[in-house]
Amino acid sequence: MISKVRAMSNTKNEIRGCIDIGSSYFRLLVVRGLFPSEDISSAASRSGSGVLRGSSPVVLGGGTEVFSQHESRRYLGWGDDLQKYGSIPGRRIDDAAAALKGLKDEAGSLGCRSLYIVATNTLRAAKNRKEIIEKFRESVKLPVSILTYMGEAALGLSGAAMLLESSGDILFADPGGTSTEVAWSRGGLIDGYLRYPHGTHSVRSMILRNLRGPSFPDQIRKLPGTTARGLKYRLGSYREGSDSTSVDHSFLPEGLESPTILFTGGTAISLAVVLGYMKRRSPGFTELAEVTKGDLGLISRRLAGLFSRGRQKSLPLAAERIELIVPGLILVQALMNCLGINSYRAVTRDLRWGVILSGGRMPGGYCVNE
Repeated sequence: MISKVRAMSNTKNEIRGCIDIGSSYFRLLVVRGLFPSEDISSAASRSGSGVLRGSSPVVLGGGTEVFSQHESRRYLGWGDDLQKYGSIPGRRIDDAAAALKGLKDEAGSLGCRSLYIVATNTLRAAKNRKEIIEKFRESVKLPVSILTYMGEAALGLSGAAMLLESSGDILFADPGGTSTEVAWSRGGLIDGYLRYPHGTHSVRSMILRNLRGPSFPDQIRKLPGTTARGLKYRLGSYREGSDSTSVDHSFLPEGLESPTILFTGGTAISLAVVLGYMKRRSPGFTELAEVTKGDLGLISRRLAGLFSRGRQKSLPLAAERIELIVPGLILVQALMNCLGINSYRAVTRDLRWGVILSGGRMPGGYCVNE
């Protein structure tokens, strides 16, 4: 009884929200729950090497009680614009500002007064990001934090770890639209991160450049192996954030003991949904669903058949996700090879949950525009 009273006194009941400005979607999450009164960012710092060293707590399932949650999203797909132009065209900025304001108003209608807006690699890398930020702030009258690679990786891991009931080693990955982040923790503390400058949109560009036939479906059977080998080499020879300077194709942080491996993001969720569909399980997504290398091989073979017959629209995904499912598959296969893992568990908890847990207060090194 004493411990329960003490736990309750260290939490506060409130409604918090986060908008994640991603490469494909702008996504809103609003949560009503009991949150720790001391936010997870309070003790966070980073070492001089730019790699976290046991300073950021990982929040597990018992740390927060969720009473209700609401999610919404708007598709922008401006990761393609970044690949083509290196910046975002003016008309697309206007569309994005309108989408952002719509999500902010939606959060307000749910009683959310603590709304945090974060942006990831598309805005981080855009040449005209200052112009975009000014437009966004004018539209929503709220600050927009552009996360660093380290911030994105660490907050993503914190969000995903909420689903776990016991501490232990965790390896986390978020194969995104224009970049991929990896982080790991030992004993309940975030200990390091990596980032790869490739995502589904950049892999899609690689595929389209390699096409030699008249159409995408006609060449689908030949693409995964060739593109995956090239991407595996690129990922293996480029890792920012690691202390290691080796360029081999297999990597796990030293001393990580049998980690729980969590993948999040639209690509990981889409692949889990497609796997369930192909194995004739009930449609939808199961949290912590296991996906193996063998499962990805099955998806690859089945996708080849669907695309070659023009039946890809039968997949239980939105049209824009169907366009990215093959690039996403290739990205995840290459990432698993580089990390030296044979399976992972797909989770919907992501950096939005990490931001909400932080109460919007970001440690030093987590934001580009801090």
